Amino acid sequence: MLISEFEVEFSYISFSVYDSNVNLPGNESTDDHFNQGFARRDSSVNFRALLEFGLATVHVFDDDYKFEEADERVIKVPFYCPSGKVFVDGPEENEPHTIDIQPGHYQLTAAQRANYDDESLFIRLYLFKVETSSTKSEILIQDKQLDPPKQLLESAEITTF
Repeated sequence: MLISEFEVEFSYISFSVYDSNVNLPGNESTDDHFNQGFARRDSSVNFRALLEFGLATVHVFDDDYKFEEADERVIKVPFYCPSGKVFVDGPEENEPHTIDIQPGHYQLTAAQRANYDDESLFIRLYLFKVETSSTKSEILIQDKQLDPPKQLLESAEITTF
């Protein structure tokens, strides 16, 4: 079910999803993180956007990922939300968008497609509640920009700048 929709100004080829308790949501993105399309910690994920900068329409669902033919990149990661509040933003936004969910463990799936004519994105975020935590991420649909390592990196260092 659709639980939220808003627009995010993404830039530096990224957008972030994180628990409201995370003080420093930025994750250090090595070349391998960049090539796999995400850098994550338990409660913070920085996703690589399909485009360098622009405006994204974001729809958030409290359900498992639903395949759509137009999806260009789909990445699923474990996500822990102890606060019950998820923030979504781009690197240059002043205020994050807030999504209220039940505290707990989730499978967070980000599905992206681009409109290359007006340089905008359509992003669907799926927050699927699970009983136990997982440590395994998956690239469900890999576009040609991605070149992930054989073993996906499941952790990242905090970026403090």
